[in-house]
Amino acid sequence: MSDASETGTARRRRKEARPGEIVEAARDEFVEKGFSAARIDGIAARARVSKGLVYVYFPSKEALFEAVVRSTVVPIFDRAAALIAADDRMPAPVQLRLMLETVYREMVETDRRRLLHMIIAEGPRFPGMTRFYHQEVITKGRGLLRLLIARGVARGEFAASALGDWPEIVIAPALLAAIWKLLFDAHEPIDTDRYMAAHIEAMVKALGADDGVSAG
Repeated sequence: MSDASETGTARRRRKEARPGEIVEAARDEFVEKGFSAARIDGIAARARVSKGLVYVYFPSKEALFEAVVRSTVVPIFDRAAALIAADDRMPAPVQLRLMLETVYREMVETDRRRLLHMIIAEGPRFPGMTRFYHQEVITKGRGLLRLLIARGVARGEFAASALGDWPEIVIAPALLAAIWKLLFDAHEPIDTDRYMAAHIEAMVKALGADDGVSAG
């Protein structure tokens, strides 16, 4: 391959990588500064591109936020859904444990929790942000939990209860852990592993798992 051809290939690869690099820079900007204080100039500087090039790929800061959520949060629930669908013989309490462990590992214990903080803090001023997050994350996560609970009830692994209608209650302790780590961890650190174990145990018992079905 000639030097010119190699240079052309490198340029194409660089061009293909730019949207992902801009999204990663936007994620860092949002995590550090929040949505309203984040600037396209700052995102461009982090990505080492011009401000104009950012607009070539993303027409607005809102579009960048959506791209960040699609690339960093949505895949977590997509992977969890694939895991649950891959083996429908796996006991529902075990699938619940795997899903909750994924939420703690990918959301509570990473900087993704700062995106949640941004949405809580700034969502009332930017309803488009909360609408998108609800559609892409909340609705998918809730639907996945409802499916999992319904499957457990159908098999006799879970008892029918209001938790099937309100899976938000099942995930709520993980959201509290994320908020705690954001606000209070410096004053009273939370032992996430023990907290998670207590959360899973409480939810399996609340759902009425058979004694012979292990969630651990």
